[in-house]
Amino acid sequence: KKFLKDPGVVVGEELIKAYKDVQTKALQLYGEIKAEEKKLTEAKIQMEMDLPHYSDANFTMRLSYGQVGGYMIGGFNSGYYTTAESIVKKFKQADKIADYKAEPIMLSLLSSNDFGKYADKTSGKMQLCFLTNNDITGGNSGSPMFNGKGELIGLAFDGNWDSLSSDINFDRELARCIGVDIRFVLFMMDKWGHADRLIKEINAK
Repeated sequence: KKFLKDPGVVVGEELIKAYKDVQTKALQLYGEIKAEEKKLTEAKIQMEMDLPHYSDANFTMRLSYGQVGGYMIGGFNSGYYTTAESIVKKFKQADKIADYKAEPIMLSLLSSNDFGKYADKTSGKMQLCFLTNNDITGGNSGSPMFNGKGELIGLAFDGNWDSLSSDINFDRELARCIGVDIRFVLFMMDKWGHADRLIKEINAK
């Protein structure tokens, strides 16, 4: 009885009850949404009968293709990659914007401009993330991204804001997949993680 009156236990029980209440309502809404999505998909297929359609391959092994590139938004060209310079600028605003806070070593490493073999050969900059017009959705995060030569260039992990509607309709002009540049991954493994054995094991070049 004393245990059940413990403030931590009382709060825990209240949280579990609140979670179950929310879960019940959420599952009901989820079922309704799925039913309506099915109708929407059937209507879309009927409307576009002369166009090819791919099956729902979420959470399955599959291969897709696309091109690296930015997009126009509000008359502004987004560019197709971010750099160490851009993230360092954000780090320096961390006192005003909490989301920009990071470990001090991150600021040190990315401010040094000592990127060596990990820097882009054309720009000389450390490229962090890049955009492609691949369709990214549930189950894609962490997927390897290869170039035309079959070389690993990055890992897909997110989509831009405009890609959120892709489950319903994919917009080739605005929807973009975000991938982390594998050179940045290797740089962090090397300089921050000192993971020499891992780098050697995967035969990174």
